[in-house]
Amino acid sequence: PADKRIYALRDVTGTVESLPLITASIMSKKIAEGAANLVIDLKIGSGAFIKDMKNAKKLAKLLKTTGENLGQKVKVIFTNMNAPLGNYVGNSLEVLETIEFLKGKMPADVEQITKALAIQMLNLTGIEQNRNKAEKMITEVITNHKALNFFKNFIETQGGDPAVCDDTSLLPQAKYELNIKSPATGYIKNIDSQAIGYALVDLNAGRKTLESKIDHSTGAYLPYKIGDKLQKDEKLGTVFANNKKTGKAVAAKLAKCYQLSAEPIAKQPIILGES
Repeated sequence: PADKRIYALRDVTGTVESLPLITASIMSKKIAEGAANLVIDLKIGSGAFIKDMKNAKKLAKLLKTTGENLGQKVKVIFTNMNAPLGNYVGNSLEVLETIEFLKGKMPADVEQITKALAIQMLNLTGIEQNRNKAEKMITEVITNHKALNFFKNFIETQGGDPAVCDDTSLLPQAKYELNIKSPATGYIKNIDSQAIGYALVDLNAGRKTLESKIDHSTGAYLPYKIGDKLQKDEKLGTVFANNKKTGKAVAAKLAKCYQLSAEPIAKQPIILGES
């Protein structure tokens, strides 16, 4: 509860990217929980707090030193956040995608990162050192829905309704779905993930001030990644909004977040390294 208030304050005072405060926020909760082993997904890129590998390594060192000084085993995985992870951006929309993932509908980037983190955790805890066997264990708990049932338990323990896992229409739903059109023909060269986040604040998917109320139903569906080809005016994605006029304005902003090239662009790696 205290960290939630402190983070809300950081959110509106320009201190979200402070490395010491990030370290304090992450590690205080993990230490309080009594976690003996910790695998951290440290995102780098335009959509992350950390923009480059130099600062990522500084933060990783702070996180590892803090944990190890208090008896924790800590592993940091560096992952690419130059494009939104998965296909959805927004509060209930990302919960929806999580539920779909646990039912076996897995976007390639989410699957790669999730399995990489889970394999490291199985290794760190000594449960399974062999990578192939660890990955097989992860696939099995998704296929047999054990992971989904654990997620239902998490929701119920925190006072939520686990029925959303069986009927996702129970999640907050926006009134309007508005198309985002590709600004040109070409290959996606760059996605300004930070600008996407700022644009969605106009839909109240994030805070503008400390007192701002979050609209959990709003957000966007953005399935295209760097290297994908688009045609001019092709449907680039969808905005979910409760105000049609604002939704259209956000759709126009989101279209401008995509930089296209006439030449083919190589796909970017998702896993950038580890520490």
